[in-house]
Order: sequence, then C-alpha cells, then structure tokens
Amino acid sequence: MQCAKDIAEGIAATLLALHVLETRFADRRDEWQLIADKAERWLATQNVPAPAGHNDVRAWAKAVLLGK
Repeated sequence: MQCAKDIAEGIAATLLALHVLETRFADRRDEWQLIADKAERWLATQNVPAPAGHNDVRAWAKAVLLGK
C-alpha cells in the first residue's frame, strides 16, 4: 500500500507531466493523448480536492506553473 507522501508525489508528477505535454508538445498530441487520458483517469481516482478559487486541481496546477 502506498503512503500519502508517495501518492502526493505521484499526483504532483502527473500534473507536471500533463502540463509539459500540453505546453511543449501540443503539436504532437496524437502521440501522447492515450497516456494523458490514462493519467487523467488516475488523477480522478485520487479524489484530490481543488484548492479554493479553482475549478479543479488541474486548473490550480496550471495557474501555479504559469505563475498566475
């Protein structure tokens, strides 16, 4: 069984990976879309609450990574 720290690190790494794929490799979406879909499904199973002021954890991560 994974501990909370491992899960939190996995969530952070997944959010970062999705952001990199969407921003740096947007023109190659057809190559990574299936992996991103799997990552999205995994994130959904983690039931991560959205921080205040954001619709979901992905929106929050994007804002943090873009410095907004």
